[in-house]
Amino acid sequence: MKAEIDEVIEAVVSRGVFTPDEQVGALEAEFAGWMRSPYAVGVASGSSALALALRSVGVEAGDEVVITANLDISVVGPITQVGARPRFVDIEAGTQTMDPEALAHSLCRRTGAVVLVHCHGHVAALRKILDEASSRGIPIIEDATLAPGAWYADRRVGSFGTVGCFSFAPTKPLGAFGNAGMVVTSSEEIARRVRTLANYGFREDSIAAIRSGRPGATFRYAEPGINATMDELQAAVVRIKLGRIDEWAGRRRSYAATYRRVLRDSEDRVVLPVERAGGRSAPRFFVVRTPRRDQIAEMLHADGIRTAMNYVPPMHVQPPYGDPGKVGTLPVTERISDELLCLPLAPELEAGEIEYSASRLAHALGAG
Repeated sequence: MKAEIDEVIEAVVSRGVFTPDEQVGALEAEFAGWMRSPYAVGVASGSSALALALRSVGVEAGDEVVITANLDISVVGPITQVGARPRFVDIEAGTQTMDPEALAHSLCRRTGAVVLVHCHGHVAALRKILDEASSRGIPIIEDATLAPGAWYADRRVGSFGTVGCFSFAPTKPLGAFGNAGMVVTSSEEIARRVRTLANYGFREDSIAAIRSGRPGATFRYAEPGINATMDELQAAVVRIKLGRIDEWAGRRRSYAATYRRVLRDSEDRVVLPVERAGGRSAPRFFVVRTPRRDQIAEMLHADGIRTAMNYVPPMHVQPPYGDPGKVGTLPVTERISDELLCLPLAPELEAGEIEYSASRLAHALGAG
């Protein structure tokens, strides 16, 4: 993609406009169309997308936001930034996404929202969780950052909740050349408020007047906001990649199938990820579970295979948002944290490299 990306960056630089303008507007329209969502608003990062989403649905200081603990600080931080506090709940063992029963037991009058993360690109229990929350009038914010290209039923993941959030950080499946993010929603009011909050709280009519060069145009504000708009360069890069994300998600699924095929005879020694019925994941990694995780990781490293232990330890047992004294409160999350290992699944890899990774994992599992 280098030639295409060089061309659009040069075009932005030559035009000399870097704050939200043509590229951001075009990406918002294209992303909304891709998501089949009425509104999409480009923002500065995935974390700012979550913070803005929380404010836009009415989360206030003192509220609780229900969330899982197998994630990183970029997801939990926005909750405290708006004055709320996270209420951690356990996960399903198979998909490593929020357990609907754990959610049901955690909802109370202080619950301001539920942040539903499609962890590792796997589809969460959308129907059950949406039904539980909507019956109580609680908004759902989907964090679909790791699942662009994933589906549930006939809709893209990220389009089910009151708001959907995406990060375009360079390490994410749909990455820019720096930080950027997107908020999608079917609510015109929420989209308008996110746009206002992300631009210092400027009133839209004030911005339009100033940009037009109208004599006497002055700055007017709707409410206190932050500086969290997307810039033109990031939008230009993401537009190039957006046209390929479905192909990349398909390649990730194909590579996951390779792991499953090669590991077919090792399933008594390793736990493989579970695909939700009616869903089609877009896995970021191939995430397995084994009690011999650390030993297996060392053996794969010796074979030239890089692995990771994402979201270990979980957030509920480590500062600044957790406490080591809470060990034992989320048993499924904690057991998986002790066993999970993330293996390469990037679409940039060749099929032979995935075959090699899978075969060396099978060998390591059998070497115990």
